[in-house]
Amino acid sequence: MEENQAMYRDMHSIMVHNAERFGSKKYIISVDQNRDITFSAFNEQCGRIANFLKDKGIKKDDTVSLIGKNSIETLSIYFGVLKYGAIANPINFEESRENIYHIIGRVKPKFVIHNEEMDFDQTDSPYSWLPFSTLDVKERREGEFFSMIENFEPDFETPLGRKDDIAEIVFTSGTTERPKGVVISREALFYQVRHH
Repeated sequence: MEENQAMYRDMHSIMVHNAERFGSKKYIISVDQNRDITFSAFNEQCGRIANFLKDKGIKKDDTVSLIGKNSIETLSIYFGVLKYGAIANPINFEESRENIYHIIGRVKPKFVIHNEEMDFDQTDSPYSWLPFSTLDVKERREGEFFSMIENFEPDFETPLGRKDDIAEIVFTSGTTERPKGVVISREALFYQVRHH
C-alpha cells in the first residue's frame, strides 16, 4: 500500500506533466462536435477555470455542480474543478429536472455550471447558476461561463487539498427512485483512472 500511496499525484500535476510531455498532440477528439483540443490547450483552459475558482474564493470543501452534454467544454470544466482542488459534482444532463434539483439541493454547490441550452428554474435559488456555450463561439454574451474566464491566466500553481480529500460526488441514476450520492476521494479517483 505504501508503494501505491507514493505513486499518487494530484490532477494539477498530472495535467502539467502531460502538457509538457505531449504539448501540441491531440488530447481529446470530439467526434460529435467535429473538434479536438491539444494537451497544452486543454491544460491552459483548465488553468483559467482554476484561477477563476480561486478568484471567487472557492475552498477545497466547496462543490461545483456541472450539467453538460458530452463535449470538450464539459470535460474542461470538470477537469478545471479537479485541477483547482474543489469538489466536482457531474450530473447527467438526461436526468429529470426533479432529480437534478434534488441533487443540487443535497450537495449545495457554490456554482451550478450548465449547458446554456438547458433551461432551469432559478427562482429563489440560493446557488449561482452559470451557463456555458461552446468554446468556438465568436461573440460571447455577458454572464456566459467561458466569457467570464477568458481573461484569467492559463498558468495555475496553487492546487488545494490532499489525497484523502473529496474529489467528486456522483449520483446514481434516478430512474426508479431518488438518486443516491457516492463520495470519491482524490486518491481513489486517481487509481480508478490509472487502472482503466
